[in-house]
Amino acid sequence: MILNDFKKIIILSVVNIILTIILIFLFNQYPFQIEKRIFDKQREMQSTQGIAKDVVYEETSPDGNRKIILYKILDNPKEQGFIALKDKISKIENYIYFSDYRDDMPYWIGNDFVYFTTYCGTSCQRLFLLNVDSKQIYHGVLSYMVLDEKRGPYTIFKDWFGHEFNFNGLVDEIRSDTIGDKVYLIFYMRDDKSKSIGQKKFLFTGKTLEEL
Repeated sequence: MILNDFKKIIILSVVNIILTIILIFLFNQYPFQIEKRIFDKQREMQSTQGIAKDVVYEETSPDGNRKIILYKILDNPKEQGFIALKDKISKIENYIYFSDYRDDMPYWIGNDFVYFTTYCGTSCQRLFLLNVDSKQIYHGVLSYMVLDEKRGPYTIFKDWFGHEFNFNGLVDEIRSDTIGDKVYLIFYMRDDKSKSIGQKKFLFTGKTLEEL
């Protein structure tokens, strides 16, 4: 009996030691994780401070709550910059995307995304979609076909979600519009003589583009 009781005491002691070690580990880890998240957030909030910069373009979101700002970094021979997101209430400004000097202005499409174009050749444009919260970027391409004598000029649009559209004319201007709870991507089209030939319109849901 005494031996059995001694074994029980030893087992309980070992269990208590193991539990104590686990608790100490969790106690030390959890504050560290909280502190790390706070540090990362502070570093993100301060990421645009102290940089010599000029505003190139800014635009308020359709709901009026946030502003997208394109900055040019001063004293930079390559004329590079970055896109920042500014909250209207908190006034906090966060860097969200490094901008190359060949990138176009960022424009809102809905309240959670912006789009912009960038050069990729004489007959194409990259069309990027940027989620301003997650910073995830989606790649699209506009390819312009101008050597088809029978059909005339036309555009191949590989969108942000893996779909491909094919339509007559060349894209002259890209805009977005929000009507009620619906968001649209609109291409203003022209022919090879720069004459307007109407619009090509898509419904944007955040996860897909639907041709209208």
